[in-house]
Amino acid sequence: MQFGFEQLDELAFAVSFNGKFEWPATGFRARNLGTIIELQRLIHAGIPLPKLNEFVDTGRVRLARAIDCGERHAIFENDKGCARLISCYWQKDEDPDDWHDFCTSMQKAAILAGILRKNAQELVAATRELVSNIFDHSGASTSGIAGFSAIGNELEIVVADSGIGVLQSLRTSLEFQSLRDSGEALQAALTDGTSRFGRLSGHGSGFRDLFRGLLNLNSALRFRSGDHALSIDGISPGLASARVSQKIQLPGFIVSITCNMRSLT
Repeated sequence: MQFGFEQLDELAFAVSFNGKFEWPATGFRARNLGTIIELQRLIHAGIPLPKLNEFVDTGRVRLARAIDCGERHAIFENDKGCARLISCYWQKDEDPDDWHDFCTSMQKAAILAGILRKNAQELVAATRELVSNIFDHSGASTSGIAGFSAIGNELEIVVADSGIGVLQSLRTSLEFQSLRDSGEALQAALTDGTSRFGRLSGHGSGFRDLFRGLLNLNSALRFRSGDHALSIDGISPGLASARVSQKIQLPGFIVSITCNMRSLT
């Protein structure tokens, strides 16, 4: 059975109320990399969810286990595609060779999946900005990871940290202290020009590259922070079609993006 965000949300709510879960006799196969990373972060937060070794063993599961065990960089490749994860082990102003190689590989994988070079370049730029935000805003840069998975005509990008989260970060600015919850904070954070440094600071344009890179692509986006998630689906996704929903409390910020080129052919 496929295990995606919907199943993860339901199971997380169930175990938070019951304190335990009953794992079915037939194992689950993680649907995407984002689900795997979010599951790991929930486990680290103390939610008693099934461990990765209880899932069907796949390349993406192996990558997540490797990073969880302290590896800086993990790669999986076969005849169907490739996937990579990298931890944010470096200092803010460094640009290590394996991070450069990661970004180069992601751009190549995106193009092979059928994404135009211009879009692929903008998605890489957006990923770089999201990782930069971990150093600038999370308060826990060493918890950060970035990953991509390219299988057939599907490209997935994930960036995550276990820091203070979007709400607490934005509330450090007087402009955003009125935000009521993480749902409002996520909507604000995705608005161009929004940053804890203030709207006139010149910061807060990172998501512009992301939405530009997804222009004319069929995509599913999930932004997860605190006790909310914001989801956007469709062709050329934008904030106007965002859906905000309450979830189990999760430290930090996780961005999961999936582009499916198959549906456009």
